[in-house]
Amino acid sequence: LRNSISPLKELHGHHKGVLSMAWGAPGDPNMLLTSGKDNRTLCWDMSHGSVVAESSAGSNWNFDVRWSPLVPGILSTASFDGKVCMYNLEDFGPPPARDGQPAPQRQAPKWLKRPCGATFGFGGKLASFTNVTPPPQPQ
Repeated sequence: LRNSISPLKELHGHHKGVLSMAWGAPGDPNMLLTSGKDNRTLCWDMSHGSVVAESSAGSNWNFDVRWSPLVPGILSTASFDGKVCMYNLEDFGPPPARDGQPAPQRQAPKWLKRPCGATFGFGGKLASFTNVTPPPQPQ
């Protein structure tokens, strides 16, 4: 049994308090959205604990952030000035710079990965792969 008092992971990215979090984009449970009192919305890759993307700072705090339940990569924010904004994760800016160098994106979201592929090898052999699991066979 793990020590329930110590945190599993600490994320450092907001300069002020965090107001809202949204776990797991459809199709990728490793993604986390946070909005904070520093007027920023950050998207995190939880497998590495790093910031993947950052929205531009608004004029007011975003008190709520949510993933679209149907379309991967679409999110909404609600701010204290009465605005609800819809964003595409691909339109977010790069992650915040560290030591003058922008942090590279470590991993593409799962909904952007190829569902299958093929390659030719020596001797004219074709190798293919897929990440779709076949349906269970009735018995």
